[in-house]
Amino acid sequence: MKLYKKWILYLLLGITIKANAQHGQAHQKEHSTRGNLRISTAMGHAFIKKALHKDLETATVSAAALALDADYWFLNRLAAGLHSDLVFESFLVEKKTGGEEVDFIEREYPLAIVPVIMFSPVNHVTLIGGVGRELSRGKNLTLYRGGAEYGFELPNHWELALSAMYDAKHKSYDTWMLGLGISKWIGLSHKH
Repeated sequence: MKLYKKWILYLLLGITIKANAQHGQAHQKEHSTRGNLRISTAMGHAFIKKALHKDLETATVSAAALALDADYWFLNRLAAGLHSDLVFESFLVEKKTGGEEVDFIEREYPLAIVPVIMFSPVNHVTLIGGVGRELSRGKNLTLYRGGAEYGFELPNHWELALSAMYDAKHKSYDTWMLGLGISKWIGLSHKH
């Protein structure tokens, strides 16, 4: 397993353990998220696998990314949302051809739009999964997204979150994204 995959795995495991420890504390309050809308924006870094590097070798390349998400919580622990993110970089990536030949496709500031389902197994931790499209001049790609986020409650229905997402593009390249975001809860009857 590559070093960055192990790092992400340890990070997600640590977040889950910490969340479970907090969940068991007697003083922790339960907050209702049912029927609420959460609007989020995040800045982060996308780590693009098999991108053509300056020295004409394929490598993992890092690029700045911006995310904008909207989630509707129809149950306290279950939501549906629309997530979008834009990578602020143009790059070439190795295309999976199935044979020995290597082909490249150009990605110009790719925009991903992904309908997602979100599940919060414990307070502050949310697991995310969905299937969507990555749009870029020349060729659009189907992508499969999986990830997790950990949210810190702030006053007045705001939330600060750390997120880790993995996008697998069908017959193309994969991307890890790590981000720091801020969210606003709208239509709250209680604090979340």
